[in-house]
Amino acid sequence: MLAGADYDSNRPEYCFHLHHARHAIGIMVSIIANEGREWGGINFPNNGAIGNLPRNAIVEGLCIVDRRGITPIVVGDLPKPLLGLTLHTLNWQELTVDAALTGDKALLYQALLACPYVHDMEAARKIMNDLLIAHAEFMPQFKK
Repeated sequence: MLAGADYDSNRPEYCFHLHHARHAIGIMVSIIANEGREWGGINFPNNGAIGNLPRNAIVEGLCIVDRRGITPIVVGDLPKPLLGLTLHTLNWQELTVDAALTGDKALLYQALLACPYVHDMEAARKIMNDLLIAHAEFMPQFKK
C-alpha cells in the first residue's frame, strides 16, 4: 500500500510504477541513440565509483549512458557522516541476502535486528514470523 503524495485510492497500485518504466525506456533509448546522457538513480556494482565502500557493493548513483552501456561516474569517498549509515545499510542488506539464499532463520533474525527501522528484539521476531507466514510460498528455503 502506498501513502503520501503519490497515493490515489482511485488508481490501481501498478500505475504508480510507470515512472520506473519510463526511466528504463529512457535508458534504453540513450544506449541505442548513443546519447552519452547522464542518468541518476541507476543501481550498479560499485567497483570503485565510491572509494570508501566495498567494490562489490551495489550502489545507486550517476552514470553516463551511451552505446557502450552504463558507465558509473566516479565520485570519490563518501563523507564520514554518510559512510557509517551506508556501511550499516550494506551490512543489513548483505545479511538479508545471505538469509534468503540459505534459508537460515537465525540469520534472518539477525538481519531484522540490523535493520535501522526495527527497534527491539520482540518486534524483529514478530516481523520475521509474520513475513515467513505471509510469504511462505515464495520462500520455501525457510521451511527446513
